[in-house]
Amino acid sequence: GIEYSFYSISQSKIDIGIIAEYINDEREQILLNNELLIGARLSLNDLQNTRFLLLAGKDLETGSKFFSLESSSRLYSNFTINFNARAIIEPPQQDIAFTLEDDNFIEIEGKYYF
Repeated sequence: GIEYSFYSISQSKIDIGIIAEYINDEREQILLNNELLIGARLSLNDLQNTRFLLLAGKDLETGSKFFSLESSSRLYSNFTINFNARAIIEPPQQDIAFTLEDDNFIEIEGKYYF
């Protein structure tokens, strides 16, 4: 896989990383055996350390799709909030990902540090 970053977009503090990866594993019953993954990483480089990561993947054999979104930001010096979402879309029954179709989720997490 590769990741290429663009720094200081339009002379701002914002950085964007472009992600691409191909995963190939010839073993049977492996979840990621012929997948193409693309994504982007966004960092605002602000005092709150705000970050986003968006990923999308596709199984090139079965056509099932995977989406992931992660973000985090510090609200106060001792409190952060995180957001995570994952989804597997349209996996055919023969795909091992079919067993995970009902495990899609959205998670919001607050962390307090003392």
